[in-house]
Amino acid sequence: MTTRANPFSLMNTIVMTGGTSGLGEVAARRFIQTANTRLLLGTRGRGPPGAETLPLDLMRLENVRTFASAADRELGSAQINALVLNAGLLFPNDDTRSADGFEAAFAVNHLAHYLLLRLLLPRLAQGATVILTTSGTHDPAEKTIIGFIIAPPLHADARFLAHPERDPNRDPHPSIAGGRTYSSSKLGVGEQRSSYGTRSITALMESSRIWKVSCLKECVRP
Repeated sequence: MTTRANPFSLMNTIVMTGGTSGLGEVAARRFIQTANTRLLLGTRGRGPPGAETLPLDLMRLENVRTFASAADRELGSAQINALVLNAGLLFPNDDTRSADGFEAAFAVNHLAHYLLLRLLLPRLAQGATVILTTSGTHDPAEKTIIGFIIAPPLHADARFLAHPERDPNRDPHPSIAGGRTYSSSKLGVGEQRSSYGTRSITALMESSRIWKVSCLKECVRP
């Protein structure tokens, strides 16, 4: 009796968020057109033709856990060759809260992806690539304008970023506060190489800082 090989075992497998619009959609379509590549996309709606989709709402950490479990079942024996964490949101103020009570931009752009990466670590192939889309909005020299100027971060204290109403330096102007939550949530590292057991991961990002506060572990537990 012969055992049939998993047809996905010889393919490169990419798991991605934020692949339904903008730069993310362009990237997703490129992935789909690449030979021997399987794209598994977390999305709240429909994905580009050719992508496999699973429901994912980054505003709910429990849903992130549900997505990770569903992806684990869907992948079967295949490992993840690339994890692309591209989804991101920008709000006009800092009043919107996630289902878990955290400021929404910080919850979606940072906490949800932090949790998803932690949950999918065991499925990453040796030498897998992890890509987090950040931005240069944290740099005051950028003077980014998206309908209004995006204010650079004042700090990287996750306790206040998760709960800006507790921040003694919270900006009283709603649009400035909203832009600042976005730029703060997009802080990252230029290139970080980390080892988790036998798996070596390369994380590629644009900006120049990494969160170093214990609140992340307290807010987000796998």
